[in-house]
Amino acid sequence: MMNCLKRRPGRQIVNTVKYFQPWLYNPFSPFGVVVDKWSNDPLLPMHPYKILKKKLVLDVPWIVSHVNSEGLYPAAGKTMLKTIGDNSRSDARSSTNTNFGAHCISNSLVLLHLKMFISPGAAHGDDASYIFPMKLDTRSNVRDRMMSDLLVNIWLSFAKTGLPTIPSANWTSVSKNSKEAKYLKISAPRDLVMEENELGHSEFWDSLSIRENEKLEE
Repeated sequence: MMNCLKRRPGRQIVNTVKYFQPWLYNPFSPFGVVVDKWSNDPLLPMHPYKILKKKLVLDVPWIVSHVNSEGLYPAAGKTMLKTIGDNSRSDARSSTNTNFGAHCISNSLVLLHLKMFISPGAAHGDDASYIFPMKLDTRSNVRDRMMSDLLVNIWLSFAKTGLPTIPSANWTSVSKNSKEAKYLKISAPRDLVMEENELGHSEFWDSLSIRENEKLEE
């Protein structure tokens, strides 16, 4: 198989990946990197989780962004919602019960909130459209241009100095000893504030039986 792949153009291989992702874009990396400790010159000698635990990674500054409605665009697909509902597991039910309790999400509830908000929210990838050229127009009005300039300057200053330059806010790095995560909340080009929060409901996710990284075999 390796000899066959080596004879194929890279573009052809990339265009074929979609046929190995039957649902949305999952599995995300059907041809991902694997542990190759058997090699004379291994690229990945052990599982990434173990590499992190043993502190064998290159310890350099890292910055990442996310939006308040990361799952907005896949959740909008009725077909995807039905697939999720028909194939939900006990872990999914636990998540629903934790987030919403005994109160089911009904159409009337959605319509009630729909009348209160003009924008559906920032979906996954919306922030990237202000940094990289994409189909979404982010240069036509003043507020969009201000947001684009702000985000580009944050990334550029971080790339140059390892510390992003932010107007009207003092950047605070995340501490490994803190349970709370410090992050910069950007509500508007001139509305920036550092906040602290326990992101992701870690205690709930740790209570489930899906902590596969900690169950790796040697």
